[in-house]
Amino acid sequence: MTSRGILLTSRRQPLAIEAPVVAPREAMPRSRFTPYRRFSLRVGVNMPLWVAVGALLVPYLYALGAAFQTEGELFSYPPHIIPTHPTLYEFTALFGQTEFVQWFFNSLVIAVAITVLGTAIASLAAYALAAYEFPGKRVAFGVVIVLLAVPYSVFLVPLYLEIIRLHLINSDLGAILPQCFSAFGVFLLRQYMLAIPKDHFDAARVDGASEFRIYRSIVVPTVKPAIAIFVLFTFNLAWNNFLWPTFVFSSTGKFTLPVGLASLLTPDRPMVALALAGSVLSMVPSAAVFLWLQRYFQQVF
Repeated sequence: MTSRGILLTSRRQPLAIEAPVVAPREAMPRSRFTPYRRFSLRVGVNMPLWVAVGALLVPYLYALGAAFQTEGELFSYPPHIIPTHPTLYEFTALFGQTEFVQWFFNSLVIAVAITVLGTAIASLAAYALAAYEFPGKRVAFGVVIVLLAVPYSVFLVPLYLEIIRLHLINSDLGAILPQCFSAFGVFLLRQYMLAIPKDHFDAARVDGASEFRIYRSIVVPTVKPAIAIFVLFTFNLAWNNFLWPTFVFSSTGKFTLPVGLASLLTPDRPMVALALAGSVLSMVPSAAVFLWLQRYFQQVF
């Protein structure tokens, strides 16, 4: 038989392929926790979390329900979280009998100005502390750390005296300027900027980019999630700030929303239902800012 015939014959014969020998699988050790015990442990671990969430939500739910109640139902005992006869009377009275719209506008202008200026100042200061080496850098950062530990109330009287000397009492600038610097913002953004490699800055300088171009095109896009966190923190703090505006503003038309709502709770005739209705509406801007910046929080967490 020729070599060609031998080759064809060998191709027709099935090849015997031995199955790999698999060692017998060892029996997995059975868990000592039954499904019931695992469920009990999960509930026991998560229970403190749900209790804390419930404790935080109860005041908001009560304020939301009380805003749609009449004054008589509001003071009934036991209190009702869900209104029996919902009404919009307190909301209409809030717009018709008070300066709520003016207070809301004042708070919005002041909160937006503080957020924009505070973010710009904090990010530029953090950029200087993270990207440059200069005499006194450690001292400057040490001052920022110390300011984090000092209570805000310590600065109230000195700031108030400075505002009087600058003739900024009862003005928006008097409420905005003292709150534009945030030691927390400088510290937070600096920590994020330290993660940017210095080679990026050197390469941009070699290409002829200015320092502001480096800050705008490299630093800000990289630390955008941290800036979003700081913007939300600053806006909420400025929007809900009650202490400093009470020092600065004396006329009713200049009041911010927290101060204006507090003025409704006079000892002679406290308008609690109106204040609750205004409190519910005051939650809207903070919730809107949170929803606007929510996509950046996912990059952080």
